[in-house]
This record gives sequence, structure tokens and C-alpha cells, in this order.
Amino acid sequence: MQTSAHEVLAFKWFDRGYNFFITAGAECGKSYLLNKLATSEQLYKKIEITASTGNAAHLIGGMTLHSFAGIGEASKVRFDNEELFGGMQVIVCGDLLQLKSIEGDYIFKSEVWKKYMRRSMVLTKCFCQKEDPHFFNALNEIRLGKVSDAAIEYLTKRHFTSDQLIDKSCPRLFFLRGNVFKYNELKMSELKGKATCFKAKDKILDKTITLNSFQIPPEVTVKLGAVVMLLKNINVEEGLCNGAVGVVTHLGLNSVNVLFQDNEIVTEIMKEDIFDSKNKIIAS
Repeated sequence: MQTSAHEVLAFKWFDRGYNFFITAGAECGKSYLLNKLATSEQLYKKIEITASTGNAAHLIGGMTLHSFAGIGEASKVRFDNEELFGGMQVIVCGDLLQLKSIEGDYIFKSEVWKKYMRRSMVLTKCFCQKEDPHFFNALNEIRLGKVSDAAIEYLTKRHFTSDQLIDKSCPRLFFLRGNVFKYNELKMSELKGKATCFKAKDKILDKTITLNSFQIPPEVTVKLGAVVMLLKNINVEEGLCNGAVGVVTHLGLNSVNVLFQDNEIVTEIMKEDIFDSKNKIIAS
């Protein structure tokens, strides 16, 4: 593949130790360029790849930012350095048009960003557009918030009812959590065999909070063959991260065996602590 002008510029900034931001829409080569930088023969640099979620980290062969920086853990190291990330070179990669900030304004409007992230590049060439140009054009219009009548018509043709679906096992998304529980109960009832119920033993130390706010059910019922999803990161490198889907293969008295693609894990009854913003245990 011919080296692009963006790639040449990215390596120039990388070699000079600049912090910079790479952005683009879907399938424009963000992960490809990031991987090229990370696997380059920079013997004088120690490179770590991080992402905000376990799934994203697994896709790019990295770790979560929380794991790398020790966020949520009691820090035992002091850098005595007020520079961004202790003076390390930082390359940020992502699409800020996909999701608005949960709180506050966009990151590029912050004073820290203006001070330390002075360079950016926008990748514009879509490498998968030839496969389905209508789909990628629709994605790009949605990304920019300017959806044409042609894109709406194209997407409307892809609307199916439950009876029309060819793949009945495809994931389903619901607006309300109650609808999620009802659908999961329906699919569980369709499975043959006896259901096993695992009940939690809760201990709340802070009486001002409730476990409902943490989306933790008091009990979980499963059957052999049930499709389940991980809700926390276990081993990002092997793909056992938040959002991974697997199938229950064995039910023990105090354990559940789940097959996640090529990895089978045994989850035993365990203690899970909940921390507050000051790293203090408030419930178990």
C-alpha cells in the first residue's frame, strides 16, 4: 500500500515527540495508522496503546486507560511533574462526532487540550466505500448531522419486523431497561432444561445509596445454552471484556462455565466491591 501524505506527516510528528490528534469517520484508517505508529521501530520509545473501553482496547491490541494509568487504584508513585501525563508524548485517536461529552463541553475546548494538543489531522479517504457506498454515505451524513432523503430511503429499506429477520440470534437493542429484562426472560423460557438461580448477598455500608443505581440485580437466572454478556472487563487481551457475548456450557452449584468464542471461562461466586469517588468501599 502506498504511503499517504497523512501517514508521512503522522510519523514526522511522532518522531519529533509532538502530541497530536487523529480523527476521521468510519473506515478511514484511524486504527490502521495508529497501529503503524505503535509497531514502528522506535527503539528509544516505550509505546503503550490504550482505549476508553475494554472492547475498543481489544480491537486495537491495547489496554484500557484505567488499567494503564491505575485509575481507581491507590497510587503508590509520584512523578512530581505537572505536564500532561507526566510529560509523556500523547497521540489521541477517535471521532468526536460520534458521541457528545457526558458532562461539560467538547474536549478540544478545554484549556489543557489547547495547551498540549496543538496539532491534529483529519483522515478523509474511506477504504471500504467500494463495498457498499450507499451505506457509508449514509453513515457519514448521520455523523455530520445532515441526513439526505436518499440516505433515509436507503436505511428505511433495511427495516425489518421480528418475523422477517433471517438471523434470529442477532443482538436486540431497547430504549428501556424493563423491555430488556422482559425480552431476556422470554428467550430464557424458550430454552429447554432446568433454570438455575444465583442469589446475591448484599452488604451496604453507605445507607444513602441503593444497588438499583448500579444496575446490579439481586439474583440472576440462567440455563444451559443461554446467551450471556460480560458486564465488566476480565481479560482485555483475550477479548474477555465488557460487552463480550458467550454461551453457558455448564452450571455448577456455585459456578457458571461460559464459552466466549475461543475462550471458555469458569465464573465462581465471588465478592465484588463498589467504590465511591474517593476509592472507599460503600457496598459489597
